[in-house]
Amino acid sequence: MSVATTDIAVASKGLVLIGADPIAAFDGSSRGAIVAEHIYDEAIEDILTDTPWSFATTQADLSHVSDTPESIWSDAWQKPTEALLIRRVTVNDKDIDYEVYADKVYCNYDENNILTMNYIFRALEQDWPPYFRYAAELKLASIFAMSVAGKPDMADTFQQQAEFALRKARSQDGQADTTHAITTSRFIIARR
Repeated sequence: MSVATTDIAVASKGLVLIGADPIAAFDGSSRGAIVAEHIYDEAIEDILTDTPWSFATTQADLSHVSDTPESIWSDAWQKPTEALLIRRVTVNDKDIDYEVYADKVYCNYDENNILTMNYIFRALEQDWPPYFRYAAELKLASIFAMSVAGKPDMADTFQQQAEFALRKARSQDGQADTTHAITTSRFIIARR
């Protein structure tokens, strides 16, 4: 049994789950291939941006641009093209106020600062952990069950399985970093 490490393989597993034939390409050669070609990327990006997955989160320093805003903010910075969802923007490890307009991040920090952005990006299938890959296959199966097989009951069943698998995946992914200590000093002070 092979592990799905490409978009075609992940989509094929979702199709096989509903009893459809696997596909070799997003080429319109079958109903499954047509549906997968049109919904795959959008469905995966939706799942990726739903949670700050550790394998799909990164950070980058932003580049200052001369495209200054007309009001509210003093400076503009270029958002990375691969950023699907911004999680935070910092200067010297402190969160800052900002707004996003199109592909720019606007704030009141000039080029003398270093802005760092944490964001979700479109991780490649080969880099997905097993818990996420399985949840994505079930989510695709829920979509394919309706659009390829025309079976709403099957779609509901796969949707429930996908939601459970995603909850489990979030739990597993949440264990991927250091446990942070809870600051108790303000509670101790309040009790005095």
